[in-house]
Amino acid sequence: MSFISKQLKSQIVTASGSPAWTRPANVDAIMLTVVGAGGGGGGGNNATSTTGGGGGGGGAVLQTTMPVVANVNVTIGAGGAGGSAGVNWSGIGGDTTVTDGTTTVTASGGGRTLSGTGGMQPRPGVAGGMNAGTGETPTFGGGNGGHSWGKAGRGVDASANNTAGTAAAANTGAGGGAGCGTASGGAGGSGRVVITWYE
Repeated sequence: MSFISKQLKSQIVTASGSPAWTRPANVDAIMLTVVGAGGGGGGGNNATSTTGGGGGGGGAVLQTTMPVVANVNVTIGAGGAGGSAGVNWSGIGGDTTVTDGTTTVTASGGGRTLSGTGGMQPRPGVAGGMNAGTGETPTFGGGNGGHSWGKAGRGVDASANNTAGTAAAANTGAGGGAGCGTASGGAGGSGRVVITWYE
C-alpha cells in the first residue's frame, strides 16, 4: 500500500470573482483569512486652524475554516471614500464575502468618520469588528486610519494645514488618513481573501 502526502496550497484573492477559486474534487474544507475594506478618512473643517478629521476605521480580519461543496465565489469590499471638507461623513468600507452557495463567511468593513467639527479633537474612525483597528486621535491635525492587516493612510500633521489625507493601499483593509484644514480625507483600502487548502 502506498501513501501520497498532500501539499499545502494557497491563493490570494484581490478582486471579486464567480468563481474566484475552483474546488478540487478531493477538497472538502478550506482555511480562510478574510479582510473587510477600510473606511475613508474625514476631511478638515477650518481654513484658518489645524482642525482635522478622524481616521477611517480598519476593516475586520476573520480567520476561520470553511467547509466547501462547490466552487467559491468572492466579493471583495471596496474602500470607503474620503470625506470632503466640512462637516461631512466619509464612506464606510465594504464587506468582504466568501461563499460556496451553502456556507458564507463575511468580514465587515471599517466604519466611517465625521469630518472635523471646529474643535481640536478629530473623531476616530469606527472599527469594522473583532480584531479591527480604530482611527487614532492626535491632539492636532488629522487622525491616522485604523488598521488590522495592512498599512493605514496617514493623517495630516498640523503643520501642513489644508492638505489632504493619504489613501490606504489597495487590498489592505486599512482606513484612510484624515485631511486637515479645508482638505478632504483619503480613501480606505479595499479588502482581500487568502484561501489555503491541502491537496
